[in-house]
Order: sequence, then structure tokens, then C-alpha cells
Amino acid sequence: MYIDAEGRFQFPVPTEGWVRVSPGTFAQDEALLEIRGPAEDIWAIVYHYEGMSLEELAHNRRQTLYGSLRRAGCEEFRQFSGDSLNVSTQITCTGMDLNTPSMWTTGIVESEHGVYELIVHMTTPAATYQRRKPELLRMTEEFEAL
Repeated sequence: MYIDAEGRFQFPVPTEGWVRVSPGTFAQDEALLEIRGPAEDIWAIVYHYEGMSLEELAHNRRQTLYGSLRRAGCEEFRQFSGDSLNVSTQITCTGMDLNTPSMWTTGIVESEHGVYELIVHMTTPAATYQRRKPELLRMTEEFEAL
């Protein structure tokens, strides 16, 4: 389990091989955390937003993620986050990127401190994709604000 040092958010990191990378490695804007996954082209980023609702961010992400993949299919699931009354949403889009299976999944949680988002991306050969997909989905599914 990754727990933010400042106690803002947490999420499960299900496999070994994840390493924190310097800001700007994957995101060109201000991210709270950037980590590289256990296989090439698997990574995760955490953002914090103030003045934006979960609904606004979810709408923006659906459009961005859907547009980033060829033959994309997207699903969205909303629930309460952990044991709190914070609402969370998980949006997952799967498709092809340069003829390689690809997935973008995001967990978005609204809290009294703003909106937190975990984005997880994977573009890998089919065998790795099938093996890693469930554990990466779990990361965004169990992402929560503390």
C-alpha cells in the first residue's frame, strides 16, 4: 500500500518493481507523485485539484481517455470511497495504441480538501497486458483520499 507522506491519499501497489521518478517524467504539469511500473510503458501519476468538481474532472477525463486510443471502449463506476462519504469514480478505457493493447484507468476522489486523481497507464504486449490489467485496475479502484 502506498500512503502519501503528508497523509493526503493512499492506493495499493500490487507488484514489486514500482519506483518513484522525478517530477516531469510522465506529466508536463504539477503532479503530486509520478511512479514507473514493473514493465516498460506502465506508469502512474497522482494529481490534486482545487476549485474543480469530481463531475467536471470525470467529464474531461472521459473525453481525453476515449480520444487517446484507437477502438476505445470506456466504462465508469461510482461508489463511496473507503469508509467515508467521499464519492469516487473509476474510469477505464481500453483499446489499441500502435497495434499494442493499451489501458488508461483513473480513480478520482472528492474530499473536503479538493479532488484527488490517480491515473494509471499501460501499453504492453498482450501477455503482459492480461497479467497486469487486474492489479492496475485495483490501484484506481481502491484509490482514496485520507
